[in-house]
Amino acid sequence: MPRNTAGCVICGGDTDEGEPRWMSEFRALYTDDRDWTNVRLSGVGTRGPTHDYAPRDSSSSYHDPKLDPSTLIDIWLLKVNFRTPPPAPPPALSQTAWGFPFHASCWDLMVKLLDQEDMDKRCLFDILLSLPQQQGYLDWGHDYGGLLCTQVDVSLLLPGEERVLGGLDYDNMPRTSTGLPVYTFDPLAIPDLLALRSSLTSVDHEATARNSTTKVHTKPDSFRKLPVEIIQMILNILHSRDVLHLKIASSVVAATSLPESFWASRFLPGHEFEYIVEARHSIGRSFSWKRFYLGVKNLLDDANLRNRRRISKLIFPLRNLLSEYSLSTCSGTPLQSFFEPNEALLDEESWTSASRAVVDPEDFFTSGCRVLRLRRIRLPNMLTAVFISFIDFGDKQYISGIRFQQHNKVDTCLGYIQRSHESVLDSVCPMGNEGHLHISGFILAMDLRGIRGISLLTTDGASKWLGEHEGIPKKRLTVGAGRVQLLKAGLDAMKIVSLAVSEDTSTSSVKPSSLRDEAFWLPVVPPEGLLFNDHSRDKAWVVRTQRPYNMILFGGSRGENLSKLVQVVAWIVGFGHIYGIDFKYNTEVDGRKIHTLGRSGPFSDAEPRLEAPHDSSADQRISFDIDGPGGERISHVYLQNEESGHLNCFRLCTNRGREVTIPPPRSQTDDDEPPFVLVDTAQTEVIGLYSLLKTAVVFSTLGVISCESCRKDSWA
Repeated sequence: MPRNTAGCVICGGDTDEGEPRWMSEFRALYTDDRDWTNVRLSGVGTRGPTHDYAPRDSSSSYHDPKLDPSTLIDIWLLKVNFRTPPPAPPPALSQTAWGFPFHASCWDLMVKLLDQEDMDKRCLFDILLSLPQQQGYLDWGHDYGGLLCTQVDVSLLLPGEERVLGGLDYDNMPRTSTGLPVYTFDPLAIPDLLALRSSLTSVDHEATARNSTTKVHTKPDSFRKLPVEIIQMILNILHSRDVLHLKIASSVVAATSLPESFWASRFLPGHEFEYIVEARHSIGRSFSWKRFYLGVKNLLDDANLRNRRRISKLIFPLRNLLSEYSLSTCSGTPLQSFFEPNEALLDEESWTSASRAVVDPEDFFTSGCRVLRLRRIRLPNMLTAVFISFIDFGDKQYISGIRFQQHNKVDTCLGYIQRSHESVLDSVCPMGNEGHLHISGFILAMDLRGIRGISLLTTDGASKWLGEHEGIPKKRLTVGAGRVQLLKAGLDAMKIVSLAVSEDTSTSSVKPSSLRDEAFWLPVVPPEGLLFNDHSRDKAWVVRTQRPYNMILFGGSRGENLSKLVQVVAWIVGFGHIYGIDFKYNTEVDGRKIHTLGRSGPFSDAEPRLEAPHDSSADQRISFDIDGPGGERISHVYLQNEESGHLNCFRLCTNRGREVTIPPPRSQTDDDEPPFVLVDTAQTEVIGLYSLLKTAVVFSTLGVISCESCRKDSWA
């Protein structure tokens, strides 16, 4: 057994010693110690119980009988942190080479599919360096084509949570008819495919095209006006399913023969058999593409070909990353960081920053993101336009760079600018009196990997959103009433993962602390003027962990919905776990009569439970009627928290002397239970709640939102 689990960074299959042999043969993109810029490709190596040896020369292989053993190096695969190791005891030597493993077959397949013999290895290395590792696998955001499972069913994740890989999914992974896992079959060597290719001989396909019968068409058909050659060119471009649809829709197209060029086009990039790299080799003019196409279709159940198809779908997004986007130039003034230690030190400006789950290079990188580069810019005084660059990673879109343009079209750029993947904010952003943008901050929608959406804050308000923001934690990033003059970004190899603003050294001042501005929020950042009353968690802890607060304003932002509230329903799982709180109204509010914080029950026996009973037998539904239309209001909230700060239970009291404790107290009270603490909402109206939610615990904290100015209005 190897010294550590290290899945191939392309296919996800183990790089392991033993059988099948192709899975034990690896190449590595590697470097030595902290020489981040000198990235090399190793030769073909093999794993052992204590060492992972590979030749330094990429053209060499460990099983070459003429290989000089002194050219072998021990490469640590999938290094999870860059903490300085303790000195190795003599006579052992400290290991310095480390890198990312590829099955030799997967690397060769990738090179063929990318059609890049001289690919940018440094760029690819940096992309891999930007990905967290879970269970010995790089987390690209996918499950490697059904190979890996997640620790928690993704349908049970709460707003703001993201899935975590849980290792090989033995129960659901693709298998052959005999039960063997498809991922264990070599995707490069497919004997039946090579035999098919070599067996084909010419057929008189041109004669077939010439002798096809031309039908007489009476129904109007626009394609009748086109020459046959043009129709055939159109068919060559279309996907096969669209060709079928077009033949059904048009009798002219249905009667048009499909030449050899059509069948050959099925193997070009963008078509269904683009992963058949054997079709890219030099093929004689007598080759029958139609017979090759039909033969490949008959081989689709071949285990090797199935595995290649799975792996190819994982490689093609990487092709887009390396070919469609400009990742080699990171704009802005470089600042010193762990991975760029020779750049200039950061000045002493006072910065306000926004980031989520940025992992220090010396810590274990199992989730979140990693800063490879720091860049800083000074914003021009006369801004007229802001352009946001986007990059697609997996099934999500992230912001990779920001371009600020002056009236004379001079640009100030930050990050990775993608001119062909930009959206402009200037047409929707309010302007100052002088016709220039005065940026006071941003609202950012961020997941654990980076910035997904952005809105500008100006002296006139907030701009429209660019990018994705629905259901994504949001944070305000401002310098108060002043204007942003300095901007600093932390970036990985593809995108912005942190952003900071400053007014400048001479004008920066310490602003009062505000939970509204310091925390991430769902579904939106709370409106201005609300009070946040929380005894359940230290605010610094929330800011440090960057977990988002989930908020519900059951009374509306100014108390306008309190008169519509008629019932509160709490869903309790097991012995005391609060999973959700429903607020019911006598009329629709924003299109619904029920709004929920957390999850709404009832829950099935399959719901994960932390303790016995592991079914729904102990679950509870607690309802509490409120006469909102008659003026009844929630006037006081009491919290009972454990010493750790986690919520145990809470109590709602109304202005009519009625109360409910959620969950209800047990029949026997414990003298050691912590006391209830009154949340201070004096002289204000309770209009909302907020909480840190966590799967299988759900309500780990609870805070109360109130408003000073709405008390009189809500009682009117």
